[in-house]
Amino acid sequence: MFLMLVWLKLRTLRSVAMQRVMNGIIVSKDEDFLYLASQSKSKIKFLWVRLGNCRTVNLLSTFDRLWSLIESSLKTGDRIIEIR
Repeated sequence: MFLMLVWLKLRTLRSVAMQRVMNGIIVSKDEDFLYLASQSKSKIKFLWVRLGNCRTVNLLSTFDRLWSLIESSLKTGDRIIEIR
């Protein structure tokens, strides 16, 4: 009985977490999110980071340089934004 309650609690927490993610913005290098975000019913917005391995300062510099483009793309409803 205890294991069943733990399983139900974990399932509920996962469901709540997925609902938050589904209405949020994911920033990742992982291509799997591209498939999730490109589904017709998905509300996910995905910033797909297509940079090679780089230092944090270079990553942040790229986001600074492209931020106005990222922001306007999100405002116009683009769900998948590729960062290169």
